[in-house]
Amino acid sequence: MSLQPGDQFPENVVFSYIPWVEESADIKSCGIPINYNASKEWADKKVVVFALPGAFTPVCSAAHVPGYIENLPALRAKGVDVVAVLAYNDAYVMSAWGKANGVTGDDILFLSDPEAKFSKSIGWADDEGRTYRYAIIIDHGKVTFAKKERSKNVLESGSVATIKLPLIISALRNHANLAIRVVLTKSASYFLQGQSAEQPTIASIAKLPNVEAVYQDEDEMTESWVRGAGILHINLRKWADILVVAPLSANTLAKIVNGISDNLLTNVIRAWDTSGLVDGGARKRILVAPAMNAAMWLQPITKKQILVLDKEWGIEADAGNLEHQGWFEVLKPIEKSLACGDVGVGGMMEWTNIVGIIERRLDLIAPTK
Repeated sequence: MSLQPGDQFPENVVFSYIPWVEESADIKSCGIPINYNASKEWADKKVVVFALPGAFTPVCSAAHVPGYIENLPALRAKGVDVVAVLAYNDAYVMSAWGKANGVTGDDILFLSDPEAKFSKSIGWADDEGRTYRYAIIIDHGKVTFAKKERSKNVLESGSVATIKLPLIISALRNHANLAIRVVLTKSASYFLQGQSAEQPTIASIAKLPNVEAVYQDEDEMTESWVRGAGILHINLRKWADILVVAPLSANTLAKIVNGISDNLLTNVIRAWDTSGLVDGGARKRILVAPAMNAAMWLQPITKKQILVLDKEWGIEADAGNLEHQGWFEVLKPIEKSLACGDVGVGGMMEWTNIVGIIERRLDLIAPTK
């Protein structure tokens, strides 16, 4: 069941809650959880509920909760009686989160949705029991607004390190609200022909969880184009919330910096909305993880090209940086034994670290084991 404007708020919706009292105002003081029957409490009130994936998560703590605290007077002026934040964490954690944000009294209720029972009942929680981001407005028992944040979309591309691509994708499998589309250059496809256990076929990558499609250069124009027909690299640009080029080869690096767009991947990058104005949204970033021979990485040409991405077109490596002017984030290579047999700097950043950065940039919760 999903909630729609015009629906009655469901009956018997019970959350867990620790009321704020002066005696337990210290964050180290626990308080006693009670049942909070939202169906009854909200039957004669105007209520704003916003759900978040988890307490104390970086972006939720840095932007979402403070935003509601800041706008609380405006909400009260519009007749809102109750403002509540909801997450799957237990009542103790939710209470501590409220205290950490300086919330006193019942200004904002920090409610626990145990095992995301309510959120699951309306289809707005993942299989791990974490709530999605959503907002609901209830006016005297009737839902007047209900909206879930749309799913996050990752456009993934990949030198020899392309063989790490299946590992990155598989590590993101537990994020139910994540969709992945893979763009392979002709060179990348050569490493994915089923040559070994660590080099699966392209067909097998297409079957990995969350993968919606795998594209190659020949998919750009499959038939004669006519006005009004979609253009793949533009559609991918619009669709993606983030582009991850892992690995980034020396060849593709040179093409990007010099504006060459002779394949599907570089067409997407060349058409990227670098201002956020074309598609009418926030500026979206491109993560690049260089991977090449040590001699290639240390080349003066490479240093100049990385400087362009990292400094001229770069952004702060911070998920909370909302005022950045660039769109590239360079994930610097590391020293390791390279595929050619050399040992030195130039190896792609450890794939597990890349996964963690993707999760943070999209504000995903790392899946529990």
